Amino acid sequence: MFSLPFSKKSGLLYVKRDKAQLYVVGSSSSIEVVFDSAVFENLEVKDKDAFESSIKEIIQRIASKNISILIVLSSDIVFRKDMSKISDGELDQEINKFIDAIPMDNDSLDYRIMPVETGVAVVATNTMIYNIARDAVESLGSNVIAIVPAAFFGVTTSDITLNVFAQIAKANVSFGEADFMRKGPHGKIVPNPISVMNKNRPVNSSGVVEVKSSISKKSVFLVILTIILFGISGFLIKKYYLDGKDSKVTEQPKLEMEVVSEAPAETPAEAQAIPEFTIEEVKVDKSDLRLSILNSTKISGLASKAKDAISKLGYSDFEVGNSKEVLTNVQIILYKDIPKEYLAEISESLKETFKVETIDVKEDFKEVFDFDIQIILAGITN
Repeated sequence: MFSLPFSKKSGLLYVKRDKAQLYVVGSSSSIEVVFDSAVFENLEVKDKDAFESSIKEIIQRIASKNISILIVLSSDIVFRKDMSKISDGELDQEINKFIDAIPMDNDSLDYRIMPVETGVAVVATNTMIYNIARDAVESLGSNVIAIVPAAFFGVTTSDITLNVFAQIAKANVSFGEADFMRKGPHGKIVPNPISVMNKNRPVNSSGVVEVKSSISKKSVFLVILTIILFGISGFLIKKYYLDGKDSKVTEQPKLEMEVVSEAPAETPAEAQAIPEFTIEEVKVDKSDLRLSILNSTKISGLASKAKDAISKLGYSDFEVGNSKEVLTNVQIILYKDIPKEYLAEISESLKETFKVETIDVKEDFKEVFDFDIQIILAGITN
């Protein structure tokens, strides 16, 4: 089980059909290399040397060496099919049909199964793509943490932004069966995907992937019908055959049959349990948030005063200073999507501390800074 230990020597290599992008922790931009048009054709690597050379080029551009890299495969270099919630046996059949329909040698394909709201999504890709990318990274002294499809993070588009990378970097998650470097997890459903595109909420709101029981209503009906017919046959044989004989027949004990009106519920001891996969929601903890408090007034000590007030709410990571920008109202800028109750309590604390009525709130999720929330103090007279 690999988890994502993002630090200053970690990065994310995002591989697409037409290019590769490298995001390094602490950087305000990405490094990009565009592939030659002859590299890929229908997800087959036609020019292996050119592809490997491009991956090496992007790694060599970064200043830090020997970094840990997570390789993420974009939605445009995988085959995907969403399937409804069906039994294990039917799911295996549908997966085999899907794999066989892909215009590529099955020996070159690898796939993972992930839960989605409507059932499961089967994501398959060409093993040559990620093997070449991994070998290129490792040949330059860096190591690969894991290789996962973008769908694991809830990313369904081929483009990824710095804000999405920041959300992935802060997510505390284990990849498990989603990692293409693991061998032989076929048939297992990835238990812990997240969605960085939707407030880090799991893709299945219930948290459980349901799989229907393999015992159908039709089968139960046939069993009941068989029992009833058997009972009727026994009654007719006794009435018209045995009772019609003059010979003395020893009375036989009555045959009692229990007719099952409905299929009994299976218990773990009676049948093989169908596994439930619980997806834990990624929560934002106050202690993980970094706050920047800037004073844009001529009154000294306001930033420290605000820090003391907000720290009583449970926040502990602060950076205080003076602002070069002069504003008329207190302003809160969010660089990360935080719970509404956090924003409300911070606003109320500032209003109470500085006796201000108006606080401007802005959201700027596209920018990535060393802090998550910035507070600029302005319009304060005491």
